[in-house]
Amino acid sequence: MSEKKRRRGRVHSTIDDLPEPLKSQFEVKLANPANTYNELSEWLKGEGYSISKSAIGRYAVRTREAAQRVAETLQRTQAIAQAVEAHPDLDYTKAAELVLMDGLMQRVSTAEEEFDELPLDKAGRLIASLARNATYEKRVRADLKKKAELAFVPVISVNLSGLEKNPGWTLTLSMLRKMIYAMMYGDLIVNVANQVRPYELNHGQADRLVDQWQGRLIDGFQAGKGMSRKQMRENFHAILADFETIPVSGEEKVKVGVVGEIYVKFSPLGNNNLEDFLLSEGAEPVVPGLTDFMIFKIFNREVDVNIYGGLWAKKKFCQLFKGYIETCQKDMIEALQKSRFRAPGTFENMHQLVQGYLGDGNKMGEGWLLTGEMLELIHSGVPNIVCTQPFGCLPNHIVGKGMIRKLKDDYPYSNIVAIDYDPGATKINQENRIKLMLANAKALARQGAEKEPAGAGV
Repeated sequence: MSEKKRRRGRVHSTIDDLPEPLKSQFEVKLANPANTYNELSEWLKGEGYSISKSAIGRYAVRTREAAQRVAETLQRTQAIAQAVEAHPDLDYTKAAELVLMDGLMQRVSTAEEEFDELPLDKAGRLIASLARNATYEKRVRADLKKKAELAFVPVISVNLSGLEKNPGWTLTLSMLRKMIYAMMYGDLIVNVANQVRPYELNHGQADRLVDQWQGRLIDGFQAGKGMSRKQMRENFHAILADFETIPVSGEEKVKVGVVGEIYVKFSPLGNNNLEDFLLSEGAEPVVPGLTDFMIFKIFNREVDVNIYGGLWAKKKFCQLFKGYIETCQKDMIEALQKSRFRAPGTFENMHQLVQGYLGDGNKMGEGWLLTGEMLELIHSGVPNIVCTQPFGCLPNHIVGKGMIRKLKDDYPYSNIVAIDYDPGATKINQENRIKLMLANAKALARQGAEKEPAGAGV
């Protein structure tokens, strides 16, 4: 756009052509209400510039309006900044856009000199910058403070495929040993706590005992205790003995298994506190442990060598590693079988159950393990299952939701519902679908109870 075209329609004053020093003196005098337009005109005439008092009046009006617009913009920006501070989750980018649009509409409607001299896109950028500078300042400070507080937390990827490197960190045998025993203790405690929590007479007693044992085990790890099979078995029996002392009611509640993608299955943040919701609905959550998943991942490395070829040494190492964890798992199962609590099956037992449904090569995501967990739950008397699915995880939809029809055909009494946990699914819809599954589970339980006496009398 040419300079001539850009200036067309502008409100231009002869005062704008004054030398800068003289113009500055004039504006100081103009700001003083004691000076009249006539006096200012005479003063300029004495300086060699003939400007009428009406021209001075028009310039003064435009100057006051420009100052007023700046003041209003600052007030709006300050209001947005205060709102962001009071409400951290506020969409402040939307508020900044409103300031931008307001300024641009003023430019279009008034065609004042300050805006008319600029192209539309440049005017928009300037107004947006003004809004951001005031609005973002405190938010950026808060974000930086948050990042600074968490900057020391390392994010480490532990995988057997070497997909990611972690400079400065090495997975040692000692650390691996601690991880294995921590996993075993965790699976045992979660297992028995889920069997006690729905029935405890003193609400919160199971959670308090979980916290106590967590502290004791951490202290023991730091002292180098609890990390041998003998000590682990002793701790297993001590944990089970403590949980058996918690008074419980004798009522029978509907058991609901929870399977699915590893994060959504275990994380309350990922599954909208699914276990708490099941408890509130009078059900007993049954969550398969993490140990099977870890054995499954090691077993997959064996499968790679069997199917695609590879190093014999790699396969042998994986077999030894897998065998050690399976031995620890059997210790946990034996301890549970000697108590009043329900024990899970072994990994090998689950692997046998899934034969005829999915092959070993189906190992993307949770692979055949997810279907295997549903089969194990059905065979252990838990036919009611929530299959948690993350957004966009195709492998899990195939081995989870995709296998439900086949399982229902083979086990007509199974009651399985797949729940998608993603930003587009509301919590209310998720909970309503689970409530329908629970209502069906209770109806099936009543039907089973009615058939038992009839069968006994035959």
